[in-house]
Amino acid sequence: MFKRLMLLSLLMIVSCHPAPTKPEFAMPRYDNMGKIPVNAASFRVVQQYQSPGKLPYVEDQFPVQIATTVNQWFQDRIQPAGSEGVLIFTITDAHVQEDILPKTQGIKAMFTKEQIARYSAKLVVTAELQTGIAGREANAEVTVTANKTLSEEQSRDVLFHNIMKEMLEKFNPNMQAQLTQRFKP
Repeated sequence: MFKRLMLLSLLMIVSCHPAPTKPEFAMPRYDNMGKIPVNAASFRVVQQYQSPGKLPYVEDQFPVQIATTVNQWFQDRIQPAGSEGVLIFTITDAHVQEDILPKTQGIKAMFTKEQIARYSAKLVVTAELQTGIAGREANAEVTVTANKTLSEEQSRDVLFHNIMKEMLEKFNPNMQAQLTQRFKP
């Protein structure tokens, strides 16, 4: 009877403890960085890259996807300042590949904190100014990469958020330099 009472008490305590919540990540905004004027009447973003949606590709599992964040960057930063032409930004690659790492076996595994997966991310964005008369006037391409490992005690969503953040921290100055150099009004 005493064992049953203790078991019931333990179950009640465990069931009253709230389940851990999944972290929420807001869409990053870049409008505080100022607008980048470009010599085009308008711009648009083309999402050419399509995630396979299966392993080893995991970009579709990100709390905020890299391609969506890049699109927001363009919306926040680009200021058309020309009288003609369309500046077309094409996201040609935005993949993140997961590689499961080998685990330590035996007794040693119980006392070892390990890296369990490696993530390799790549973002490629092209910019092309198209005008009605001359066709393609100028172009540019920015490629950024990031590589991170996930440890046993780390949150996968937090790691994914950090990968996305690192990618955009690299993308921002590179794309800004390309736009300023090649598409300045």
